[in-house]
Amino acid sequence: MYLFFVVLENEDLLDEMITGWLDMGKSGATVIETTGALQLISQHVPIFAGLRSLTSGGSRHNKTIFAVI
Repeated sequence: MYLFFVVLENEDLLDEMITGWLDMGKSGATVIETTGALQLISQHVPIFAGLRSLTSGGSRHNKTIFAVI
């Protein structure tokens, strides 16, 4: 068995990814909303606010898909 995971920064691709996964006959996957550590630090630790220029700037979240195959 393998653990498959992918982090989608573009949430618009989530439907396409899940549809493709189902088309391959796979139905057991978990999708969670995640935030990168750099994004989190730049928002909540004032001394690191300058790091925000290295991130997307907003409170952007990713979608992470986990599946055992």
